[in-house]
Amino acid sequence: MLTGLGNNLFGHKCSYFWRFSNTTIQTNYLMQVAQKDGKLCNAVQFNYLSRHGARMPATDDFVNFDQLKTKIIEHSANIMRYPFIKNWQDYRPKTHAHVEDLGRWELHYLGNFYGSGLYDLFHGNISPATIKLTASQKRRTKTSSIEFYKAFSKRVTGKALNDIHPVVNNTMLRYWDNCPNYDLTILKNKTQMQQQYAFQNSSYFQNVIKSVTEKLGMNVSLTLDDVKAIFLICATDLAVRNNTDWCSLQTDAEREIINYESDIEDYYSIFYGHTLIKELTCPLWQDLFASMEDAINKRKLGETYVHGNLRFGHADTMDTFYSALGLYHDGQPLRADNFGAMKNRMFYGSKITPFSANIAFILYNCGGNGKENYLLKMMVNNLPVTIPGCDSDFCPYLKVRSIYRNYIENCKWRELCSVRTISQAVG
Repeated sequence: MLTGLGNNLFGHKCSYFWRFSNTTIQTNYLMQVAQKDGKLCNAVQFNYLSRHGARMPATDDFVNFDQLKTKIIEHSANIMRYPFIKNWQDYRPKTHAHVEDLGRWELHYLGNFYGSGLYDLFHGNISPATIKLTASQKRRTKTSSIEFYKAFSKRVTGKALNDIHPVVNNTMLRYWDNCPNYDLTILKNKTQMQQQYAFQNSSYFQNVIKSVTEKLGMNVSLTLDDVKAIFLICATDLAVRNNTDWCSLQTDAEREIINYESDIEDYYSIFYGHTLIKELTCPLWQDLFASMEDAINKRKLGETYVHGNLRFGHADTMDTFYSALGLYHDGQPLRADNFGAMKNRMFYGSKITPFSANIAFILYNCGGNGKENYLLKMMVNNLPVTIPGCDSDFCPYLKVRSIYRNYIENCKWRELCSVRTISQAVG
């Protein structure tokens, strides 16, 4: 369950533990950073953005699984070689799309990780007045926030707490929802998604369909959706029952091709493929910096403030925010004709946005009450990452605010989502 199939990655349906090692962190490891002159700066606030933990497939996925199973049984000449197909059982409907045990382990690990690294910041400072949980309307994000908080609070207080419940903020964590311009310009725009369609019709993907069809001895051809369903069943089976039989229907090389098709879709719908995508993230930027501004101002006045602002969203939340940050920007866009050149791409969904993928901003005070006395450190999936435009793992707060000033001060989400807004594709 914790190791999966090694390097076999499954799009966004990849466990955090299949990508990142389950490591411990020294107590208070993140509490201080040293400036070039040796002056120490102390952590004063923790802002966290995470994808929900590993979850079960959705109801629609299970419908597709059943249809695929029936199709194979009725049309396969080799069905006796693959008895696990007949034995496949759907999981109970009440579990569909919900966080599973593997996801809870991910969240407990991450809560413990940051609770340990920032122990002194929160020891004696955990209460509804100092911790804020935010989730989207989806149950899986609410569950994830609660599970993370349980582990986080247990590490700091010795007891898993359940005294704080998440506030729902869909505009901040699902800003593509209820956004007509996004639907019209991107999701329903065939021109915008033409690279995905072209790759689906390429010899690479068509050969995968042909290979799996022949392996099963089908007297009718499988479809693109059938091949992608097998890919998802393989990931699901690994996550829940550690049964790899479904995975035998596709090779590692074929999974690479399916991953690339998924990444092309994401590139043009939730990453660098359109200027509108990163602009829509501005509600999250506003909330993030409003939280830090509030902490700075209230510390100056000696008032209680939110020490930990913990937000839980989706894969789309993470990828759109990565693009707004300027992370994982390859030298060329993902296209149908450059699969070979992009095998070592930075934007590889399984590697950067698995379940429980996370970004942490830690605010440090270096003495003095002015904003010029604050630094920011960014962690991505538990590792320090240089903020674009900065030259080290930590950067002056005011500099970071200046780099992303447009998102923070000029957020026009409602105007951006109006169908009257004209956006420009950049793919």
